[in-house]
Amino acid sequence: MSLMIPAKYGNLLADILVPIDTKQYNWYVATSECIVEHISLNEDLLPELQLKGRELDERIKRRPYYINFIDLKAFPVGDEVHDIETYEDFLESKSEVVLLIADTAYTTIYCKDKDTIKKVFENTRNFGFENVEYITDENDSRTRLAVY
Repeated sequence: MSLMIPAKYGNLLADILVPIDTKQYNWYVATSECIVEHISLNEDLLPELQLKGRELDERIKRRPYYINFIDLKAFPVGDEVHDIETYEDFLESKSEVVLLIADTAYTTIYCKDKDTIKKVFENTRNFGFENVEYITDENDSRTRLAVY
């Protein structure tokens, strides 16, 4: 699915991921630039390449941050955590969720579980995010699962 998020400080990752139990996954952070509010401009919200779900959950809820871009992949606990470059790689991997935010606002979420993506879709609409749409073969121009 795709949507537009506002370019502002907040806990937008936490808002988007409400229907997903982030603690049930280990997360691969392929790239991230999320600046924590009232902290040195050099402090990124997610500087590590890998995070346990509990740690991600705490960070995205603790203090407001501004998202420039982010590339997150979720893997079940116990499975290898690694980057995924294409949609085909995603389908063949154990990853359950991919979340990409580019240019502060353009957000794309891929999720293997149809019930979960429906919940994320409704949740993002309830939060008032704009241009919430399901991604189909016809409207997805992405060739790589990366923000740049």
